[in-house]
Amino acid sequence: MKTLISLFLISFVAFCTISCNDDDKDTPDLANRYGAYEKPHFAFEYASDTIRIGMKPYYEKKIAVTEFKAMFNAMATEKMGAYFKGIQFKENKQLIISARMKEGDVYNLPGTYELSGNYLQITLDKEVMAHLMGDKAANIPAISFKYDIRGKQMTMYFDKVYLQVIYSMMENQIAAMIVDMMEIDFSQMPEGMEAMIMKEVKNQLGEILTQIRKIEIGFVLMLDKLDYA
Repeated sequence: MKTLISLFLISFVAFCTISCNDDDKDTPDLANRYGAYEKPHFAFEYASDTIRIGMKPYYEKKIAVTEFKAMFNAMATEKMGAYFKGIQFKENKQLIISARMKEGDVYNLPGTYELSGNYLQITLDKEVMAHLMGDKAANIPAISFKYDIRGKQMTMYFDKVYLQVIYSMMENQIAAMIVDMMEIDFSQMPEGMEAMIMKEVKNQLGEILTQIRKIEIGFVLMLDKLDYA
């Protein structure tokens, strides 16, 4: 079950850009507003009541959709609540993401943002990311969220289109991670068995994406004005 949840968590934390526009929607003014983290946002609809992954007789895992949703919400609530604190939208399209590190200190990560229709694109500061992540920071592009503002609540999330793009970019890595979690001793199996199971896992992941009718993964912020005086 954690294998399936890990797949969707990977899709949430992975970074890529989706270029979309909706010129009919008015662009809100976010300057000088602080969005305090409230709760995760997760919407999921599947074509059947059970998600299955694996390859008999070596490994098979089934999870009820209702159980999957409950477990994902519980994990997202715990992890996001512990580490993500909010976003400060400043003037001139600048922002600061506040996150609590494992050591307990709150770290402020600077970046910029752009609004385009119902998409919000965030670009993190490359120098700061390089300090935190080393050479890996160079490969992190902008992050595009769908967003919706109602009153003081701002919901930011990725949808199925984003998930499909992430999977197309990381298909081999995700499949390899799942095969590794199966803990199969391929040294005791015929040559080519690992490649065959990897192919079957990819087929099943593709089928899972096809069966997803709706998915939104993100969070809700409570917006307030900031006082920089």
